[in-house]
Amino acid sequence: MNKIIAKIYESDIIIMASPSYWGDVTGQMKVFIDRCMPYCNVNPNRLPIPIEKTGIVVAVRAGQNKKENKNLITTIEHFLGYLDIPLKYQFTIEGMSTEQDLKNNPSVLEKATDFGKEIVLRKGISRNRRSRLPVQRSKRALHTRCR
Repeated sequence: MNKIIAKIYESDIIIMASPSYWGDVTGQMKVFIDRCMPYCNVNPNRLPIPIEKTGIVVAVRAGQNKKENKNLITTIEHFLGYLDIPLKYQFTIEGMSTEQDLKNNPSVLEKATDFGKEIVLRKGISRNRRSRLPVQRSKRALHTRCR
């Protein structure tokens, strides 16, 4: 938990991504949110998160119901609000249950790439700085499947 909070403190952009489990964030994401109470703006003894951060949500769902992804986004937006991090961008994908679904629909990857480029352009991240940004990937996050 301390490593994640340290990354939040040093980052300009906070990207929270979750597959939709019954129309909301995963249990792991919910535990993370719950453990952030010491940083919430309603806590009189809070450990404040530095200001000037940008919140981004990525929601992925196996079904086609966009409304359920909106529930997930609302949960994360609510959480970010308590950290005084405004949600400025959101990206949703529906109909993705397996890696093969993604391979069968290359327009989704194009849409995600365009979304990423838009954020880079709007945030004014220079090409030089982009090359130094850490890339952290989790095989578990990349290959999450609804079971």
